[in-house]
Amino acid sequence: YVVPFLGGQCGECNEDADCADTTGGGCTPPNPFETSGSVCNMGEVGGGCESTDVCQDGLSCGNVLDLLGLIQINTCGECATDADCDMGLICAPVVSVMDFSGVNTCIEPNSLAQDSFCNLEGNGNDACMSGICSTIDIMGLAQIGACGACNTDADCPGNGTCAPGAFDLDTAALSGSTCQ
Repeated sequence: YVVPFLGGQCGECNEDADCADTTGGGCTPPNPFETSGSVCNMGEVGGGCESTDVCQDGLSCGNVLDLLGLIQINTCGECATDADCDMGLICAPVVSVMDFSGVNTCIEPNSLAQDSFCNLEGNGNDACMSGICSTIDIMGLAQIGACGACNTDADCPGNGTCAPGAFDLDTAALSGSTCQ
């Protein structure tokens, strides 16, 4: 299983079709930050997928992290859009970058803590406690979101300065922006 820019690891599968005869689920990609390979899953919540067909009943396959369309985490989750959630809840990707996993789940608005992954393209601001899904630049190649305190100096009280968040490729540590 090859993860672009990060290399390949031996495992049980490269795609969902490799798992059809064994588990009926999808292919969970390897964690490039560890030495474990890809594994076939049962289509459970958080199990890797290429389509909803391999997810258990009531779950849908959705993208929880996308870096340039090359590095993607797609998993079975309880929602694909806010409309899939009960009134008042929003559908948001809850991602553990270090574990190279995540799931789209229904959460209370403004419930993700500082440094949590958030969706820049969607409802990230609504998901973060701070109300700000800050932009994290990864070596000029891609941008992801992390709940933070600011996107510009104007978001900081007084004459504060916005210190951008960061993503450490070696440790997979994600940190949101802060006011200084």
